[in-house]
Amino acid sequence: MKIRYGGTLLLIVVAMAISQWSCKQSTLVGTGAPASAVISGTVVSSVSPAPLAGATVVLTYGSTTDSVITGSDGTFQFLIEVPDTSQGVNVILTVSETGYITYSNSFNVKSDQSFPVSLSINSATYAIVNGTVQDSASHYPLVGASVIVSLPASSSSITEFLNHFKRRLNTVSSFIIDSTTTLANGSFVLNINLYNLTSITASVTVSKAGFVTYQSNQTFKSGTTQTLIIPLQQNKSQSVAHIVGQVVDNRSLMPITNVAVIMNSNLSMDSTTTLSDGSYSFDINLPGATSSLSGTLLFRLSSYNDTTVSFSVNAGQTVTENVALSAKPTVVGGDSSTGRGTARSIQLLSVNPQEISIHGVGRNETSIAVWQVLDSLGFPIDINHQADVAFSITESPNGLGGAYVTPTEGVTNGSGQVSTTINSGTAAGTVQLTAQLTLPNGTIVQAAPVEVTVDGGLPDQAHFELNAAERNFAGYDWSERSPIPSPSFTVQAGDQYGNPVAPGTAIYFSTTSGIITGAAQTDATGHATATLYSGDPLPRTSGLDPTLYGSASDPLLPSLDGDHGFPNDPTYFGGGTGYGYVKAYTQGANGVTVADSELVCFSAATAPVLLDDSLSIAPVTLTLNSGSISIPVHISDRFGNPLESGTTITTSVTVPPPPPGGGGNVYSVNATGLPTTLDDFLTRGFGKTDFTLTIAVAQTQGVPTATPFSVTITVAGRNGTRSATVSGIAIP
Repeated sequence: MKIRYGGTLLLIVVAMAISQWSCKQSTLVGTGAPASAVISGTVVSSVSPAPLAGATVVLTYGSTTDSVITGSDGTFQFLIEVPDTSQGVNVILTVSETGYITYSNSFNVKSDQSFPVSLSINSATYAIVNGTVQDSASHYPLVGASVIVSLPASSSSITEFLNHFKRRLNTVSSFIIDSTTTLANGSFVLNINLYNLTSITASVTVSKAGFVTYQSNQTFKSGTTQTLIIPLQQNKSQSVAHIVGQVVDNRSLMPITNVAVIMNSNLSMDSTTTLSDGSYSFDINLPGATSSLSGTLLFRLSSYNDTTVSFSVNAGQTVTENVALSAKPTVVGGDSSTGRGTARSIQLLSVNPQEISIHGVGRNETSIAVWQVLDSLGFPIDINHQADVAFSITESPNGLGGAYVTPTEGVTNGSGQVSTTINSGTAAGTVQLTAQLTLPNGTIVQAAPVEVTVDGGLPDQAHFELNAAERNFAGYDWSERSPIPSPSFTVQAGDQYGNPVAPGTAIYFSTTSGIITGAAQTDATGHATATLYSGDPLPRTSGLDPTLYGSASDPLLPSLDGDHGFPNDPTYFGGGTGYGYVKAYTQGANGVTVADSELVCFSAATAPVLLDDSLSIAPVTLTLNSGSISIPVHISDRFGNPLESGTTITTSVTVPPPPPGGGGNVYSVNATGLPTTLDDFLTRGFGKTDFTLTIAVAQTQGVPTATPFSVTITVAGRNGTRSATVSGIAIP
């Protein structure tokens, strides 16, 4: 019996050892005594020590032939009987595998012995690839790069390889044919066994840490040798070092703008200036084998003392260096070195962020606004001309639980900057903040108002509601239909204070029948919409869990407006066939789920219009002049549920025309009591599925004579069209 093991085939060497069976303590050699012996070995490559799995090893001695398949470690083993250890047993050992030259050797087994046998590849069935992997920029060879040749699962050649290895390709998207890693000089060699194929087109994938993975399709032909030179591009996200930070005043801790930052290292020198929030950044490319960098950062602004810090950063790493600068001593009578004057105007530099959340929901509740005070020439005032600025909120949402600022006053730093923090309250809306600068002459200068949006908090169950645009639609007997209008469901979500929840709050939807939009995000008003589509599974409320979709203890009555109860009353819902639930839910405060559900009638095809049973026995007979009759009429789908809203009901009357000359009878026949259009009915009952048709007949001229008439009821809508006719005779 043969057992084949899967593995990548490279080259082959067979190492054989003839040893005594392990259960034997000793063997008498040369005495003629019988014994058992084990012939074992390992199949490896002639140019590589890698073991070869799946090679066929055949042992022939006398009239006996035995064979085994090498395991995953390339080993094999035979047990033979040696009748006479003085004479031994002549055996022939043959090792073969597709793509390799078969090895065969004869020897005599008397006692334990071992010797290696090398098998060479059959170059006619192989494609030999000599390649080099190098850095695309420097052309330096790259050692340790992984080189993989694989076939995609969709390849027409993959069946040949899978059959050879006795394998199936299940969830794996590709099959590896051969792989290796590059040597110190970036070179690699692949020996690709094509077996019975003349050529294949396979994917070559080369990867190395710090470089972008290379992939291309190559065609390999049996019996050929080809050369590949593969350049790898550096992965900037892994080879670029980042230095970031913020510069602030050491007394006010306010950010300082326009600070010169000079980066110096043995690799490069670079400079930048801080932004309005005091931030700066450097991106340093570390090419080739450079993996780290050390240097210094010099921070310089005329009104502050120079500051130098050291840094060390690795490739792909981000190092943060925050610095607090100390102001130079004040010069009495003004700063002659800068030539800058006293405060004259104030301008807004930044507001970050411009959108915050109400207090107590675990989101960002503060925003920092930064202004800059300028002199008469438009330059920022320096540390020697510091100015006081007052902050106040002029508008707050609802006037209750509004936002506030802290501090309410500030002093400019060496860059003329000053800031305050806006803190949210419990009301959502727009906060308007102003900054006032008092000039040395007493004049008050006010900056343009700053607006910050305060978003609502997390959804609250008391302010979470799901509403259907149409609770009854023709969806039971049709797939991919939606209620009209679309979107068919709207969620209104508010926080515990009655504010709309933050825009972008995720609302999730589910349905017990058909499918529905999986999720939506709320807009600025706290609303999100979804569309329901009819289809499998068909709706039936029987068996639903009332704890998830409604209340089993409080049956839904027609007088209830919310329609959130569980439909367990057959008077209004029959057996529940045609009814399903749509549910909306999201996460509220403290991880508690906030949810609401809506009952929907998936009405089916229109059933025949049912009239009073007596009408099927004899025509209606009405008394002349004052005669009228009331007829019960039932209009529903085939399950007895109401039809879709917008369904039209037409009542038409047919009376024979008067005879020529005008001497005959003329009757007036009126049919009333049926609606012309159905509303969005969810439950059964009078005015929804049950109606009363009243027919009244009066003679307007002529001699009292029996006269036939008919009344036709036509029901039309997305549920289908049905009609019924009432025939009668008006008699004197």
